Amino acid sequence: MLNDSDERPTEYEFVWKWLAILLPFEKKVKKSIKLLDVGGAESRLAKTLAELGFDTTVIDIADLDHG
Repeated sequence: MLNDSDERPTEYEFVWKWLAILLPFEKKVKKSIKLLDVGGAESRLAKTLAELGFDTTVIDIADLDHG
């Protein structure tokens, strides 16, 4: 997946480096991999990973993040 929106480039690089090898696996296997995305309530990355079958949980910290 290309990061054409410049959203969180470090996260994209890490996730696709390590999770791309798991994409061919069955959905049952991917669902057993739990991912936590902190601060990404509107994250395209988290939404894409969930659509690909990973068990993705997102915690929004916008009200708590002050820089």
